[in-house]
Amino acid sequence: MSSAKKRPIASFFHFGCRSSLLLFFTAIVLPLSAHATECGWLETDQLDQAFPQYAPWHVVTGGQIGSCRFLSRSDRAPNVFAANQMIHESEQAAADFIATLRPEMAASYNVMDAPAIGVQGFYYLPTERASEAASRNVGFAGHKGRVTALGSLALQDAVSSQDREAGDSLIQAALAVSDNPEILAAASDCRWFNGPLLNRLLPAGDVTQNVMGENSCFATDSDNALLTVSIQPASEAFQHPSTDDCTIEKLDQLGDHASLSYSCSSGQPRANVQLTIGNYMINYDLIPKQEPSLEQRQALVELADWAQQSNSRR
Repeated sequence: MSSAKKRPIASFFHFGCRSSLLLFFTAIVLPLSAHATECGWLETDQLDQAFPQYAPWHVVTGGQIGSCRFLSRSDRAPNVFAANQMIHESEQAAADFIATLRPEMAASYNVMDAPAIGVQGFYYLPTERASEAASRNVGFAGHKGRVTALGSLALQDAVSSQDREAGDSLIQAALAVSDNPEILAAASDCRWFNGPLLNRLLPAGDVTQNVMGENSCFATDSDNALLTVSIQPASEAFQHPSTDDCTIEKLDQLGDHASLSYSCSSGQPRANVQLTIGNYMINYDLIPKQEPSLEQRQALVELADWAQQSNSRR
């Protein structure tokens, strides 16, 4: 592998925090790259019924599980509804996740009970000091069984209490997968992860996986180390270079655009591998508490190699 010190590299994660809030932002900002024409857990008709004044709605990002995003009307700022499902190891873990998230969100938002989306469910709204534009936004955090759903609604007009209640029905649809064992199993097994390699990358143990969409996943261990994978069209990835300053090693064995980055001068300690498979750019990001070790960096490269070989057989 050839290397060059301190060159920019594309990387999607620049968190300055850890714990459940880290997982929350991971869920929200993971690139939504599965450009499916349908959302497996929510029909556009349900959006049209919930918000008929903004109909018709259409799917921007879909898939059987994980992340879905809908838009309507672009005569002004578009109306947007988006939600992410997360599958936890137990019902108690799901409830605890939402309960732990609430005080963290309360530091920046007005938080209100939302019992229709779980005993610990809540809305988070802009504070009174926020701009008028912020009043057109509301966030949702709900749970049912082993499933949590984190959602956001942005409208062209101020969000009313009736709008929040209509949004409840959409979050309930996201949570309904808790009654489907097949979906729960699929959401706990990411096609872009390899079990033995995960154990090397996340050595603290108790590794759990979560599928955030058909092409976005993350895994964590008992030490809160985080591994993510995200996929987006290569043409889009190359249009958004990063300003990060990292050590780069080219991975010629994985293709012309493949590289490993680590030892970054800003942000969380992390390592990133990016490569192209077909017309897509795949990014693996490892974010442990300390700078990734040589063993972890090697395992990250092996994971990318495994993904490339597995994909070629599909």
